[in-house]
Formats: sequence, C-alpha cells, structure tokens
Amino acid sequence: MARWDVSSSKPPPILTPPVSEAPRSARDVKPHDALFRRVFSDVTHAAGELQHALPEGLVAQVDWSTLASLDASVVDAELRDRTSDLVFTVQAAGREVLLYLLVEHQSRSDPMMGFRLLRYMVRLWEGWLEEHGAGATTKLPAIVPLVVHHSGRAWSAPRLFHELVDMPASIEDLVPRFRYLVDDLATQSTEQLAQRKLTALGIIALICLARARHTADLLSELRRVKPLMV
Repeated sequence: MARWDVSSSKPPPILTPPVSEAPRSARDVKPHDALFRRVFSDVTHAAGELQHALPEGLVAQVDWSTLASLDASVVDAELRDRTSDLVFTVQAAGREVLLYLLVEHQSRSDPMMGFRLLRYMVRLWEGWLEEHGAGATTKLPAIVPLVVHHSGRAWSAPRLFHELVDMPASIEDLVPRFRYLVDDLATQSTEQLAQRKLTALGIIALICLARARHTADLLSELRRVKPLMV
C-alpha cells in the first residue's frame, strides 16, 4: 500500500491492522468509532457533512468532484491508532487542501484539543512531504481540522491554539496560530440533525452518534424524524 493512498470510491478497511502491528482486539475499537469511519470514509456521505461544517467561503471554492479519501493510517503509529479519524483531499481554488475529521466522544471537552490537532497535522504534513519529495516543493497543503463532537455536553474547550499558550503579548506573533472547527452534535436536536443536507445514511449515523448513549429507544427516535430527512 502506498503511504499516501487516495481513493474516492472504496473506503479503507476499519479493523484490518498493518501487517507489522499486532491485531487490535474487538474491545479496542469502539462501536461509534467503527460507525463513523464506515459511513463517512465514503465520500458520498462525507461530502454532505463537510459542506455543512466547513466555512461557506471554502465550500463555495471547493471542486467537490475532486473529493477523495486519504489513507494516512500508515504515516505514523499515532495516526494509525486514531481508528475513527478521517482525512480527505480536495481541490479548492486550484490548490490541494487536506480535510482532517476527528471524532471526539469523551464526556468532557479536551482542553488540549488544539495541541492534539497540531501534532496530528504535523504528522500529516510529514507524510505528504515524504510522498511528494521534501526537496520538490516549497509549499505545504493547507489542513483544515474539524472535530465532530458527540458527548452529552456542549463543547467548551478553546478553539484557538493561541489560547493554550501562556505567553506575553510581545511574542504572540512568534507562536503558531490556528483555529479548529467543531461540529457539536451535543447542541443539535434530533430534528435539526434530520434536516441536514446529508445522505439518509449520513443523517442516521450522526443521530446514532449523538443519541445512542442517551436514548432508550433509538429506533423509535429515528422513525419519529424520518419524514424530516431531506
């Protein structure tokens, strides 16, 4: 397998580890991780989620026919263990842009999410340079980080990396600066999720992520909002 393998039609396997790694036990892979990856690794379903969560200006610039899933799991051991995270490549305004989706299900917002994302972004850039040749380019592709959050509480952690760094104002321009996006399913009603412009399977997956742990009869909940699905 290429270290930077792009596929627009066939999602990468969920539970098959690299040959060099010991197999992950079934209990290591959480059901919501497997659900998210199985559904949204398919660009047919991912496109609607991305179009909903990304800034309108970027959505308008993207050539959505170029959206492709990217298998970055072999770039780094830490990324390989992020079984639910997804990476896509797309052309926007004639430039390659990487879209990194991280699904977060902890009961509390991680105050160090900005730092975690920075680490993963650097690993993606390192893999991109290895594939393209570090000496063959003077530019890196932009990476847009998106956290899909589905615990029972609204996301409260800082979204600006700058807010994590304790520093005097005199050096603010010397510290990395970026903001990550959050699709906070915890703040969305089931009706709101059902009315998103996603595929039916994409909507069902989001409702399952957001409600499975808090709704006694999930099937009845899905039946109730079925007429709202666009």
